[in-house]
Amino acid sequence: AGGVIITNQTREIMPLIKAKGGLQTPWPEGIAARHLEDFGLLKFDVLGLGTLRMFEETIRRILQKKGKKYVSQADINQWFFENLHPDNNSLDDLKVYKHVYWEGRYAGVFQFVKDNVQRFMKEMRPTSVLDIAIATSIYRPGPMGLGAHNIFLENRKNPNKVRYVHPVLKEVLGYTGGLLIFQEQLQLIVNRLSGMHLDDTDGIRKAFTKKDKSNADKQAKEIKALGEKFVQDSMAYSGISESDAQEVWKDFEKWTAYGFNKSHAMAYAITSYQCAWFLTYYPDEWIASYLDFATVGKGKTASG
Repeated sequence: AGGVIITNQTREIMPLIKAKGGLQTPWPEGIAARHLEDFGLLKFDVLGLGTLRMFEETIRRILQKKGKKYVSQADINQWFFENLHPDNNSLDDLKVYKHVYWEGRYAGVFQFVKDNVQRFMKEMRPTSVLDIAIATSIYRPGPMGLGAHNIFLENRKNPNKVRYVHPVLKEVLGYTGGLLIFQEQLQLIVNRLSGMHLDDTDGIRKAFTKKDKSNADKQAKEIKALGEKFVQDSMAYSGISESDAQEVWKDFEKWTAYGFNKSHAMAYAITSYQCAWFLTYYPDEWIASYLDFATVGKGKTASG
């Protein structure tokens, strides 16, 4: 994993230190304080790099097994695009889901190295990349502390028993078992209940997901003011009762502290499925690459 900051004139506008042969900034961007956005700097977290190396080595082995003596990076890229890129692979092969997630085969499968989440997937029985994204978003310490994993499984088995205070909530939350799992769901609910433009709903998402403890009081006041406006606007726009609108907002406050970004989760889920696809159709090449990766220090850490 690596955090990469994108900016112009780096040396002139930000402090730099040299660590392990590379340039880093000592400015914090986390729970204690967040400075980068205020200074116009863009940060990307680049994750899953070890898994991508395993993809390369697996494809190299596949091509070599087929008789290609020298395998170039261009050959690897072309094979990946033709066989595993979402443009050419529908990511819905039930054989893959059954072989890996239902039956519990997880050698090197991204995000599924722990026994407890593997047991969860056996019970959930995913059939789509979206299901994988939901599972990895739920199976984190925050949502699990609220019992989200158990509530989700129960609601998935008995969807007719889930209570929604307004039809909009069923439309938006139905596929996640009535739970607010993704930040994008929060934005859709605000849009459809209160009439706020989708572009503007991102301000509410940010208010809930900020992790700057140094401005906690300011953040609490901001959320309270947004909540009052949401309730009044929703009553006028969608006809929801005041008590129901307040209940929806309370659910926001409860769940959004652990809400996950859906686009992020989907990207990870696609990577997980691609691992599972390799394990299903090219098990020898995949496991050989996984074992090679797991023997080095970084691989050992990343792979559990």
